[in-house]
Amino acid sequence: MVEGFVSGEVYLAAVRTFPQEEGTILYFILKFRIISDIDALSAYFNSIGIGKGDSVTIFLPNVVHAFTTFYSLNKIGVIANIVHPLTSPEGLKESMDLTDTKAIFILDILSAKYVDSLNKFDIPVIICSNSDY
Repeated sequence: MVEGFVSGEVYLAAVRTFPQEEGTILYFILKFRIISDIDALSAYFNSIGIGKGDSVTIFLPNVVHAFTTFYSLNKIGVIANIVHPLTSPEGLKESMDLTDTKAIFILDILSAKYVDSLNKFDIPVIICSNSDY
């Protein structure tokens, strides 16, 4: 970690330092698309009132959405409550209660199993799909 930088800034600095590189990340998605998505997601969080010190649950497997969500939260100082996607509905609810989560990201193929738990919260539920990328 570079002192004075948050992790998303380190990634952005590397992209700016080596723009000529044909580097891709995560399933051959262009790094500039990732940066654009991180910025857009950060703006979305701000637009719905989620900001520094708040908590958002990332309930995703190792997919592109997990990466972009984590870095967008990091960019604006929001706490990323990362929960393993095989956690039981009761365990997810407990984690969300403990962290006072303000929103959750969940993969579409997992959402049906957790719909009852998520309906108990009055928060945005962002359903992600691998076909988005």
